[in-house]
Amino acid sequence: MQCSTNGIATGAAAYHHDVYAAHLLTSVLR
Repeated sequence: MQCSTNGIATGAAAYHHDVYAAHLLTSVLR
């Protein structure tokens, strides 16, 4: 099990996923 770098990468991926999903939602709702 890796230390903090893996957790940071997972958090960043989840954050970008949420931003991307919100962007898709707003573009669809226009």
